[in-house]
Amino acid sequence: MEPVSAWPPRAGHYTIKLARGGVRVPVRIWYGAAIIDGEEQDRSPGWFCEIDGRTDRWERDADTGYRCRVALEIDRAWPFCAREPITEAEYRFLTADAAHARQWRPEHPKAQPRKAVDFHTLPMRF
Repeated sequence: MEPVSAWPPRAGHYTIKLARGGVRVPVRIWYGAAIIDGEEQDRSPGWFCEIDGRTDRWERDADTGYRCRVALEIDRAWPFCAREPITEAEYRFLTADAAHARQWRPEHPKAQPRKAVDFHTLPMRF
């Protein structure tokens, strides 16, 4: 395997853990326009990422209380995900599976990727 460089990142699909002992979630990295709330923004291009189906986050100013959505920048994922490349098909499956878990199986680890998996609470499989 070739060594990972800190910069520049490579556009593509990867996986990353959001918590120690948590499940792996899909990551998409691209160079281009930022995407906030599903809408491409009209600003200069840069390196951005989508983590577990989300392209933006809420940012809040503690002094004024002002809140706004900002695009997820590449430093949230790169180079942490670089050693776990996946295909686009795997990325689409993992994204859809996590969305399904959040809607229909809220107790499943994929629905709560920021928590460590507690194997004592998982239902037994026969």
